[in-house]
Amino acid sequence: MTIKCLLAEDDEAVREVMSLWLASRFPLEVVEVRSGNEAVALLGVDSSFKLVITDINMPDGEGGVIVSYLKAKGLTPGLVPVIVCSTDSKNEHPELADCVEGFAQK
Repeated sequence: MTIKCLLAEDDEAVREVMSLWLASRFPLEVVEVRSGNEAVALLGVDSSFKLVITDINMPDGEGGVIVSYLKAKGLTPGLVPVIVCSTDSKNEHPELADCVEGFAQK
């Protein structure tokens, strides 16, 4: 069974490496976007995503925009797990503590 994953990362090289690595190791269909606003627009028309992996600091909508959207829809925490992958530390974003399932520092 393949799981549909939304990957939001503004750095093209990081996005490509993460996408290839994830798809090669897990049964994931990875859909890539470059910003939080692009992710929210896609989530608004496609409800089949079962996992979101996002950077925090992105132009045109930070990762927090994605988390806020999913939380407002009642999808996180729980139904759509969110993993944050950022250069920021977890301590810099206490507002995400109850909304994300994982936080990986780049």
